[in-house]
Amino acid sequence: MQFPLAYTYPISSLIWTFLLFTLFLSAVGAIIWAAVDAIRQPADAFRAAGSSKALWLVLVIVPSVLIPFVGVGLAVVYLTAIRPRVNSMSVAIGAWTTAGPAGTYRADRGSDEGLPPAGWYPDPQYPSGTRWWNGSTWADAGAGNESSLPPVSE
Repeated sequence: MQFPLAYTYPISSLIWTFLLFTLFLSAVGAIIWAAVDAIRQPADAFRAAGSSKALWLVLVIVPSVLIPFVGVGLAVVYLTAIRPRVNSMSVAIGAWTTAGPAGTYRADRGSDEGLPPAGWYPDPQYPSGTRWWNGSTWADAGAGNESSLPPVSE
């Protein structure tokens, strides 16, 4: 009499196979998550965070194909260290802004709907400084230049 596979295959091997397959899917998921997130982030947010979008795309995707363990490690580094900085700069300069003439920034949309309120925000061009956002456009000067800026309340 022949037994079904479940009776002849050791249960410990099935558990190890399941665990390794789950680990594999987690690694592939981390790589895909990191690559898609890096693609979706604006390049200005990477620059404001002191990094490069192209560099992180290459660091996440290329090693994942050639040397998977290195690719997973770099994807984890991106997701835990770089992504939070880029996200904070993306919120500060906003995915709702784009570079305008003479280095100024303006709203992408035709209306002010969804734009943050007026206030001081991290400067999109110089992350160590601040710049006044009037609710629809960035001021021409940062915190170091008092011309055309509202007074700082104390």
